[in-house]
Amino acid sequence: MINQIFKDFYTKEEYDQLANYVESVAHRSYNYGREVELGRYYGVIKDNWDTSACIGSFPDNLLLKVKNFAEEHFNIKELKIFDIIIIRYCTDHGFVPKLNLHKDGGAITKYTVDYQYSSNIKWPVVVDDQEFLLNDNDALTFIGTKQLHGRHDRIFSNEDYVENIFFQFIEKR
Repeated sequence: MINQIFKDFYTKEEYDQLANYVESVAHRSYNYGREVELGRYYGVIKDNWDTSACIGSFPDNLLLKVKNFAEEHFNIKELKIFDIIIIRYCTDHGFVPKLNLHKDGGAITKYTVDYQYSSNIKWPVVVDDQEFLLNDNDALTFIGTKQLHGRHDRIFSNEDYVENIFFQFIEKR
C-alpha cells in the first residue's frame, strides 16, 4: 500500500538529533523564511541541485534512514533525494495557514515521505480524498506528483502550529 502512516519513525536519540538540527540550524537559517500568502514558514533544506538557497547540513544518518525506508516502502532499488523541505504552519505575522489540494509539479515521479516533526494541534493530511492524522514523529507515504494531496481548511488560534519535513525522492537514472 502506497499511503501509510508509520508511527515513531525516528528513535528517541534520532529525534533529539533532528530537533537539535531544526532548532539550531534550520530555524536560524537566512533561507528559512515567511510565505505570508500560504500562512507558513518555509525552507528548502536540500535540493537536487544543492543551490545556495538551501539551508543544508541535514544529518546524513537521518537522511539515510529515510532513503532506505523509501526504497523499501516504494519497492525501488535506488532512489536519490530530490529535495527536503521544512514547513511550519502557524498564525505568526497574520498568517492564515492553508494547503490546498494539489499535485506536485514536474514531469519526474516524486516519492514523498511526509514527516510530522512537531505540532500542538491535529490537522489531517488528505491524500486522494482519504484523511491521515499524523502525530509528532509519524511519517506518511504518497506519490506527490501523482496523488492529489493537501489539507482541509482549519482555523488556527494564536498558539497553534504544525511543522512537517517533506522528503521527496526520485529514481536514479
